[in-house]
Amino acid sequence: MLSGFTLVRNAINLNFPIVATVRSVLEVCDEVVVNVGKSDDATRDVVAGIDDPRVRIVDSVWDMSKGDDTLALETQRAMDACRGSWGIYIQADEVLHERGVEELGAAIRRHDGDPRVEGLLVRYLHF
Repeated sequence: MLSGFTLVRNAINLNFPIVATVRSVLEVCDEVVVNVGKSDDATRDVVAGIDDPRVRIVDSVWDMSKGDDTLALETQRAMDACRGSWGIYIQADEVLHERGVEELGAAIRRHDGDPRVEGLLVRYLHF
């Protein structure tokens, strides 16, 4: 099983393309876990509106007093909720390019079960 995971809060206010983010990894994943932090907008409704049984929402209240550790702790919460033996982490302002879906899936299948492989490094374009 291949899990995707991400975290998000206030996606509408911050103009994060969370629907596109989740849909892009759904192309390759058996499940996508979304840690939705308590938001000041309708972020949770937007994520729930994706309406795909492979999307699982983890509702949480982020402890912002943790400072820089907050995102790491909430990322870990999302990853811990994954059921797959492989996980794809994607940030709420990122999308997986459709050409990369097939290549990534093939690479995971090729290396699955190889105890020497702990992860894959992917090239990305940031603009």
